Amino acid sequence: MAESSLPFLSSSSTPPIPPPLPLSHGSTASLCPSFTTRPPPPPPLPSTSSINPAPPPNVAPPPPPPPSTTSNPPPPPHTMTTSAKISPAALRGLKTDQFKEISSEEMIKESLTRLKKFSPEFQKAKLQVFNRPSQPLLQEGPQCGLVALCMATRMLIKDSNISTREIFKMATEKGYTKQGEMFSAANLADLAHSVLGRDSRVSLENIDILGDDSQVCADLLAGDVLLVPYDCDFNHGPCLAEGRKAHWALLTGFVLVSNEESPDYLVSNEESPENFVSNEDFPENLVSNEDFADYLVSDEESPDNLVQVSSHHKITGIENKKLLLFGRQSKSLVLGAWDKELLISSNKNLKIVDAKRSTDEYIIPAGGLEEGLASKIIRISAARS
Repeated sequence: MAESSLPFLSSSSTPPIPPPLPLSHGSTASLCPSFTTRPPPPPPLPSTSSINPAPPPNVAPPPPPPPSTTSNPPPPPHTMTTSAKISPAALRGLKTDQFKEISSEEMIKESLTRLKKFSPEFQKAKLQVFNRPSQPLLQEGPQCGLVALCMATRMLIKDSNISTREIFKMATEKGYTKQGEMFSAANLADLAHSVLGRDSRVSLENIDILGDDSQVCADLLAGDVLLVPYDCDFNHGPCLAEGRKAHWALLTGFVLVSNEESPDYLVSNEESPENFVSNEDFPENLVSNEDFADYLVSDEESPDNLVQVSSHHKITGIENKKLLLFGRQSKSLVLGAWDKELLISSNKNLKIVDAKRSTDEYIIPAGGLEEGLASKIIRISAARS
């Protein structure tokens, strides 16, 4: 069959085959459009750890800086010293004018135990003891003179509840003190007269009145008490610090020391058996001297061993005995038993105000301690009606 006779093979009816798509030079693209190659992923972003490194796990952040002190400047030195120092009362858990009840016998025992601890030479000595019981008060701030006067007032005026704060108010009104300090014996004597009034006799005297042992014992047995300034040592007894440790104490009794053994104690009859009766010849608001009449008490401390003696008991042979004085002061609850001669020397050496004490904070006499305190002592006697 001739080729032209087949119509479907005619060259005029066959469509031409399209040419292949041109490829760009170096192209690797697929000839199949549906299977083209994906573009490469973008490069990773730079790490921020080098700029702000994260804290390692389980590590606490650094503590905040301390608060600035520029907005709250420290208090003045005197204020800081006063607030930082613990008072004798606060140290023992007591409030101002709160006292610890101590019996007359307990006062003496504790005092003599302390005496023998610091002075072993008295261990086997015979001790004759007289003391008018006084309940201890502890100071808050520099108030030793006012506290000593408060204790004396409570001793001399029956049922007196006068407080150190009341006496402090009187002292500030008179212009005698700023914080409770009393660097003038004359001012304290005048204050004592105002506090005690006509119920007592107050006199400012020279410390040399303590030089006569017989007279000192007689005065104390008669009911006098004494306010004395001195330098206070670590054990609260007298020392020689030229006034840098100036302090006030209340003298209430004495100890006579001899070389004989078997000590006995001459104490008040404040806690005597019922068969001991005192005279009542004093005003009702005063404590009678007879209420402090004296007895000898043996070591057994049994009522059967009590021997009553006269309240005006005359002690003989004093010139052959050593005289110690009982001192009550406001830094300790223990009654002191002090060498009389050392106490006199301590009083006479009061000359210099401690450099830590600013004259702006205290009232100090123009002549200093030598004029205000040295060689001075205050005698207080209960006045008869």
